[in-house]
Amino acid sequence: MNHALPLVLRSPTRRLTHARQDHATCLVLAASYRVRLIRADGDPADLRQRHAWAIDHARALRARFPGVLSAPRA
Repeated sequence: MNHALPLVLRSPTRRLTHARQDHATCLVLAASYRVRLIRADGDPADLRQRHAWAIDHARALRARFPGVLSAPRA
């Protein structure tokens, strides 16, 4: 998720590509934190905080690109 240029300085196509990548990464992270919480693998408070961050960031990206990140691919 650490891209060379800030999101606002990239072309619209590159912004959307990076947003899709970041959104997918956030969802994978959130799922892995949820699994670790269920398995009691680590500090529960820390895992809950990380899970919340990943979900919030995915939601922020979805709000910035409405209808694009949630749309199913053909």
